[in-house]
Amino acid sequence: MAQPNQKSAGKTTESLAELLDVYPTLVELCGLPKVAGLEGVSLAPVLGSPRKSVRTAALTQHPRPAYYQGSPDTMGYSVRTGRFRYTEWREWKTGQTVARELYDHGADPAETRNLATESGWERAVAECAEQLSRLNPAGV
Repeated sequence: MAQPNQKSAGKTTESLAELLDVYPTLVELCGLPKVAGLEGVSLAPVLGSPRKSVRTAALTQHPRPAYYQGSPDTMGYSVRTGRFRYTEWREWKTGQTVARELYDHGADPAETRNLATESGWERAVAECAEQLSRLNPAGV
């Protein structure tokens, strides 16, 4: 994403973003009045300086199977922080958590080692689970 005459155009950022941040960003860049009640935040500060950040975490969700008919078997809810991606896979019909994943992007950016069930990672799992709960309180 870039705006006309942007000094940092073409540079990458490690800043977290969600799709719902696009609209507030465009509103700000176009100089339009802010819209009340939006969940997203403007990414304009990051466009001005790629080292800036407007989020400490980002929420995503993804069904399994990815291409389903009717209802999915499970829904994955993930929180991404600067260091970790944590996912809870929940059974679609009951909402019960059936699996967890935790990946340390500092050591494993390709997400090849699930740390969620390994000893020594209980605190990171608990903190990420709490953050996911705060970002997605209804679990949907």
